[in-house]
Amino acid sequence: MLENENASEPRKKRLGGCMISVIFILSLLGTAIAGIAWLISRTPQGEQTIEFAQASAQMMMRAAQAPGTSDLKKTLCRKALVLDLDEFHGLQNMLQAPQGPSHAHVQVICDPGNANPVPACGDVARTWLKAVGTTRGDFEVVMRLGATKDHCARLYSSTGEDIGEGHANP
Repeated sequence: MLENENASEPRKKRLGGCMISVIFILSLLGTAIAGIAWLISRTPQGEQTIEFAQASAQMMMRAAQAPGTSDLKKTLCRKALVLDLDEFHGLQNMLQAPQGPSHAHVQVICDPGNANPVPACGDVARTWLKAVGTTRGDFEVVMRLGATKDHCARLYSSTGEDIGEGHANP
């Protein structure tokens, strides 16, 4: 009678030989990729790439939390960044990339989302300058519509006076 009771119990499923082979091969592949990444990170170019990636990420986090961004997000911008262009140019130097034509020290980037009408660069400049009080020099305002389309790019003095065309790509 014991044999009949065991027959009614569900059989435990075990991993088949094919599945074990797949898991083993994937483990070897993951180990190989990790080893290659470790070797590459030990080269001067690998170390520079890692250093650049870390510095870029830190710069963008600071840009997203910079003074004035919360005021811009409350009133005019769905997304706002305040980029330190001196730090940005330092990263460009790290990659030995040519610097853009901008002479500003700060770039205020605003994405108004679906706002209608789209705020003018001057509105963003006044709102940001009012929020921060002062700035250490000229600054640019760039209105981005989505990821790639620029609505305006203007250069402003430290007092908020519009002094000309800005550069969307510093």
